[in-house]
Amino acid sequence: MAYTAGDTILDDEYNTFVTGDAAGTGTHTVANVNSVWGAGTDDKGWGQSGTISSVSAGTTISATQWNNFLGRIETLAAHQGSTVTDYSALTTGDTIEAYATVSTDLSTVYNNRFDCAAVGTAISTTSSSTATWTTSVNNT
Repeated sequence: MAYTAGDTILDDEYNTFVTGDAAGTGTHTVANVNSVWGAGTDDKGWGQSGTISSVSAGTTISATQWNNFLGRIETLAAHQGSTVTDYSALTTGDTIEAYATVSTDLSTVYNNRFDCAAVGTAISTTSSSTATWTTSVNNT
């Protein structure tokens, strides 16, 4: 069954979103959250601990697992300054269903893995001094 909005999310689909392949063994050639968040390889991986675990075949995806995955997309996007869907948290007993925006949002954070959100305030200042200096000046 293909990933389709409104359908129940399957273990193979979840594993592909999390690790890059249906078996959950991982590949960095397909958009997935662990390739951006974790150690990655080549030009992928932020080196963060706490990658999301894959699930065994036949496993029903829990609200906690789905929330962690969707939350990871939102966290990656926030660090990058990317715009993704604001996913509502599910509660125990909710049906874990596919969202039409997940694939697009996942591609966004994967493709924008080199981006960094600008945070802070621009500072503009001038400084003058009557002291003599030869190679540098320190302003605090």
